[in-house]
Amino acid sequence: LKAYAMLGDRGEHNFTFSVSDGLDNGIIQTIPVTITTDYIVPTPSEIMPKSYLFFTDRASGMLKKLDSNGTEREIGLIDGFDQEWSTVYRRADKGWLYFVNQKEQKIYVVDETNANVLFDMTLNHEPNREGEMHTQTLYLVWWRNAEGQIGDANYTAGGLEGLLESKLSSNPDKNGDFYVSLGSGESENTTVVPEWKTKLTDGANTLDVYVWRRATFMTKLVNGGVDRMNALNLVTGKPKYLTDFNFTAQTVEGVAYDASVYANVRAIVVASDGAFYGFNKDLNDAPTAFNFDPMTKIQKRVITPQWVDTYIENYLDYATPFFVIEARETNTTETNTTGANE
Repeated sequence: LKAYAMLGDRGEHNFTFSVSDGLDNGIIQTIPVTITTDYIVPTPSEIMPKSYLFFTDRASGMLKKLDSNGTEREIGLIDGFDQEWSTVYRRADKGWLYFVNQKEQKIYVVDETNANVLFDMTLNHEPNREGEMHTQTLYLVWWRNAEGQIGDANYTAGGLEGLLESKLSSNPDKNGDFYVSLGSGESENTTVVPEWKTKLTDGANTLDVYVWRRATFMTKLVNGGVDRMNALNLVTGKPKYLTDFNFTAQTVEGVAYDASVYANVRAIVVASDGAFYGFNKDLNDAPTAFNFDPMTKIQKRVITPQWVDTYIENYLDYATPFFVIEARETNTTETNTTGANE
């Protein structure tokens, strides 16, 4: 018998269950459990760490980078760039950008330093097809880092993962949004059959997925913006609500955190140190950035450079954006997650 703790479940709990033979109910049993974690979210701060943005020019296919000083730099033309390249995910350890072409159902891997297309991966959905009308569309990808050291008993290799929408299957259980594995994400896998893992119980209208260590987060479109953040259990497919960006005033360890409601969040970034950053843009108001802890429900406004405000103000003008915020402590470790890559 297994139960799964999700992020934020830390502390003392009672695991209650009973066993039945189908006719008679068993005695209800309660087992006290203590959930501990080494996942520590950095305390919210008003200081913005070093950050930069990759994006493409839709008309020309030029890969560009906005550096932390606000300088816009042309990296190079992406050969074969298509406006159907709808989403992107950055793999920091390689300096690779995984672009998804939803129409072709192909993934193009681009070197962020020179815009060269290194290889592409064609998604083969036929082995998973059930019925003539069955359609399968991969629409989001992300890279999950390796866990542990090679040779260790608990080592888990890194891999490319994604979300897939399945429609019109002859098997009703195969309709919905599914978490899938896409293999190693390396050049030897040029044709990939998505490995279906888990059906999400609340996967519709997912905007983005973020990973940090073993944790997986997803943001959802509810009322026209990024309106909800969940932690996602990839074993059961169930989400756990974390925040809708409505923060109350709190004092934590002697520090006062203001109340604030962010009703039009346009981007979320999770840095590699586990810090969460949100970017809000209300109509007729200047953009607002905030550093928040979704577990304790506290936040601080962040002082941002002008180029960040300009990006949030005009984010629809930036094709396939990937916003990077470095770790706060050293400003040298790069993030592996992003927001606003729709």
